[in-house]
Amino acid sequence: MKGTQRLEQLYKQSLKPPEESSKQLPLAHILTKPVAYYPQEPADWQFDIVEIGPGTGDFLFHQASQHPTHRILGIELGNKRFGKISDRLILRNITNVTLMHADARIALYKYIPDNSIKKCFLLFPDPWPKNSHAHRRLLQQDICRQLGRALTPGGEFILATDVQDYATWARGNLLKVDCLKDTSPATALTVEPEGLMTTYFKQKWIAWGRSFWYVRFEKK
Repeated sequence: MKGTQRLEQLYKQSLKPPEESSKQLPLAHILTKPVAYYPQEPADWQFDIVEIGPGTGDFLFHQASQHPTHRILGIELGNKRFGKISDRLILRNITNVTLMHADARIALYKYIPDNSIKKCFLLFPDPWPKNSHAHRRLLQQDICRQLGRALTPGGEFILATDVQDYATWARGNLLKVDCLKDTSPATALTVEPEGLMTTYFKQKWIAWGRSFWYVRFEKK
């Protein structure tokens, strides 16, 4: 069974899967959307590693192989990407990863409890560079507050981006969350945190000659 067919079966017939364009809609509408899981809904929402928007899944698979005893969650909105990642999880027999098909805002507002994430990654998200699209960017102030709530004390959030303005904008919003402290290097945001790997999108941006910026925050 292909991943997209598997996704269809995960939803009841009376429910429509989340639309990939749902991130453009008001939050009140987003929160009414159903979600799905592979292989199943977690009974325990305590996770060592969470990745928002895993894309091709390369980073998830790397973390799963490097940390086989860690509980890992990937939150993916795209229908096709969810299907492809679940296919790869089956082929590689990876059992310590849960995949959630949802808008990240749904996960943070409705499902992920307080003090439940040790480390969260957001790697090369769509920066929505136009001012008219700014409302579509994921790291709005309310989402940053939800991230702060969800991290465990000492837990860490790491953002990687190839757009300097996005890094500056996101860092500004995260600085407004009282429970978070900035642990990015004081001299530059271009210092790559340890433990990151070269993902599909990073390889693409390297080939295009782009630079990279990293934002790191820790829960107090």
